[in-house]
Amino acid sequence: MRPRSGRSPDPRSPRLSPAQFALIRACVADDRDVVAAADEWLASVDIDQLDETALELTGFLYRRLVDLDVDHIARAKLAWSYRRTWHRNQMLVFRARPLLARIGEVTGRTLVLKGGAMISSAYHDDLGVRSLIDLDVLVDRNYVEPLVDWALEHGWHIVKGFDPEDVYIVHHAIDLAYGNEGAVDLHWGLLVQGRNPSRDRELLAKSRPARLGDVPIHVLSPTAQLFHTASHAKPVGIRHVVDAISIIVHDGDEIDWSELVDEVVERRSIAYTVRTFDLVEQVRPGIIPAEALGRLSRASRHWSDYCFHGEEMFSRWEVVRRFAAEVAGRSRGAGPIEKARVVRAMGRRYRHSAGLSSRGVWSAFLIRGGRGLNQHSQQAAGSD
Repeated sequence: MRPRSGRSPDPRSPRLSPAQFALIRACVADDRDVVAAADEWLASVDIDQLDETALELTGFLYRRLVDLDVDHIARAKLAWSYRRTWHRNQMLVFRARPLLARIGEVTGRTLVLKGGAMISSAYHDDLGVRSLIDLDVLVDRNYVEPLVDWALEHGWHIVKGFDPEDVYIVHHAIDLAYGNEGAVDLHWGLLVQGRNPSRDRELLAKSRPARLGDVPIHVLSPTAQLFHTASHAKPVGIRHVVDAISIIVHDGDEIDWSELVDEVVERRSIAYTVRTFDLVEQVRPGIIPAEALGRLSRASRHWSDYCFHGEEMFSRWEVVRRFAAEVAGRSRGAGPIEKARVVRAMGRRYRHSAGLSSRGVWSAFLIRGGRGLNQHSQQAAGSD
């Protein structure tokens, strides 16, 4: 089903700022162009006053300059950011090591997703090139409760976001933390929207071995890694753009573009993927096959397939539409009773995010018209 004609289904794909464009280009440009891109980036920023978005990738740029043995001011100025990222990620992996080992013992493999896979031996093999907030690990749904119980018995705690009674109904992962330095998102679904448990099990089975530091892990196949990266486009942050380009450059010959497009369409993730690929094409025009881009632009879209994570809501229509899309995505393939449970659980979350009492979620729709629910929007944007 296509979105209604005459109405843009998504916010327009964001344009990269000149500084963001230059930083990403310096990170992923051909070797001969790195210095020029680094100079262009330095001309547009105060290197002593970088924001967190830039610091997500400055370790990457530092490592490129070191690998190329380039004597550049950015190399000296950014060494500290590389060391900071390396230290934080090292502590994250150290604290998560027992839980990662337990996941491997119970399930047979520890499939690390997103940023954790990107800094593993499968791609950059360097803990300092990309900042992480947590490690995302995918397991079969049957293993979740035993693993959570084990984690709670060994000093981990659940980071609140959903009510405990709702998390397994409407979410796709549970956030676990160990003190201030350990954080693991235990996934039983690859995506919060577009659920497909049988397909997730296939991707688990096709994963390939790698190392995260000295911890043995598995990562998704290149096609699945790119799909998952593209399906997590955020309204802020630029790491996913570099991740997508890195996957294509590193494993371009192994990517099955037809399979990727089929996965995107089936998972109702066209809007997010197109947004990511639009940004990729701004930096590296032509790196994505034209046939794949054409198929995505022509593909029939489900009404719930549009971008909303992190986008603010300013009208009742936007709240209603997003609520319906979230319910549709989180309850896909479920029966009517399960769908009703999802509606109630999501209603409780919207009401809580809006700071409302027992008047219910409909008071958020009719009274607030979206004001107060934007905290939920930012939470839904997630992290990696």
